[in-house]
Amino acid sequence: MSIADIIRNAHAHESRMIDASKAVLEQWGEDAADWERANRPWQDHTEHAKQGLTFVRVDWNSPDRASGALVHGVFYGRYLELNHGSRFSIIQPAVATLGTGLVTDLKEVWQ
Repeated sequence: MSIADIIRNAHAHESRMIDASKAVLEQWGEDAADWERANRPWQDHTEHAKQGLTFVRVDWNSPDRASGALVHGVFYGRYLELNHGSRFSIIQPAVATLGTGLVTDLKEVWQ
């Protein structure tokens, strides 16, 4: 096996690890959005706020990184998160509750 083969194999392995990490992040994001919709601390009047709780992929086309965000799909989502002493916040509780699972899953991918 030549040095070129070793480098090629290392790059291929890294690419597989990044793809696996993106899959873990995508699944976590979907699970977290589901958790948010099920555990939101407010009563819906129109269902728009609940339906707008989603996971958005960021930097997904980058070959070496990916990130995502849990977001509100309504203009008053910021109000729900930040006003009234965060009584109606759902994004931070979702991350606090589910974030360690994401870290654990990513560690498993990279071991």
